[in-house]
Amino acid sequence: MISAEGVGSTSLLLALARAAESRRPDRLFTDPYAAEFAAAAPVVPDLPMEAGARRTALADYLAVRTRFFDDSLVEAANFGCRQVVQLGAGLDTRAFRLDWPPGTTVYEVDQPAVLEFKEAVLARCGAMPRSGRMVVPADLTGEWVAALLDAGFDPAERVVWAAEGVLYYLTPEDGDRVMVALGERTAAGSRFVVEHITREVVGSATLSGVRSELVRRRAEWRSFVDDPVAWLRRHGWHVRLFTPNELLAASGRQPEGEGAEARATGWLAVCER
Repeated sequence: MISAEGVGSTSLLLALARAAESRRPDRLFTDPYAAEFAAAAPVVPDLPMEAGARRTALADYLAVRTRFFDDSLVEAANFGCRQVVQLGAGLDTRAFRLDWPPGTTVYEVDQPAVLEFKEAVLARCGAMPRSGRMVVPADLTGEWVAALLDAGFDPAERVVWAAEGVLYYLTPEDGDRVMVALGERTAAGSRFVVEHITREVVGSATLSGVRSELVRRRAEWRSFVDDPVAWLRRHGWHVRLFTPNELLAASGRQPEGEGAEARATGWLAVCER
């Protein structure tokens, strides 16, 4: 059963956020299973967000981030990356809710307890994926590459890797090991869609409530990247960089006031090789 503590618990928090977004008339996506995960959880956590404008700001960012990854991954699959590997997939249901081109396989890598809970809820809902789908129970600090290969991943074929809301829960050393592992198993023409935070986020007074709640859950942020272009190029990627505020403005959820501060200090990227 999924725990209310540890990094895996953040998947429940994000399911709550996706469920709330799916109920909005101006929603950026629809996740029909997010509310089911929340309802099945042994303990339903509160979102670790501040009150008022700050809470709305972070909820908007999570919605825009989800849509950014949705669009970027489907675009990569249509480009020819028919292997989609979600690192720290959590309770996301992209294999079920997005329109994938024929021949696509979505690999979902996450901790065994998270995926066990996810599979039980999806089975109860009678959910049917819209792509090939392989569940890969593995921790990114352990032998996840071997588990991915055993699930059928082919390093000789193009892939789009996804690291959404996951790398900053790793230490810098573990994060670099993940990046090296990706580089060693990425064919030419592949892509990498990634999100990370900066030092400013780690020390932000605006997000102090979020940090405190994550620490209480033993799921604190452990790393940051202040120069994403240099970091990604060092690992062999050509980079298109985006800021949260840029994506929010494009979505019609214009950052302003306290919310703008909270959303200005992370980054997202679509990379190619």
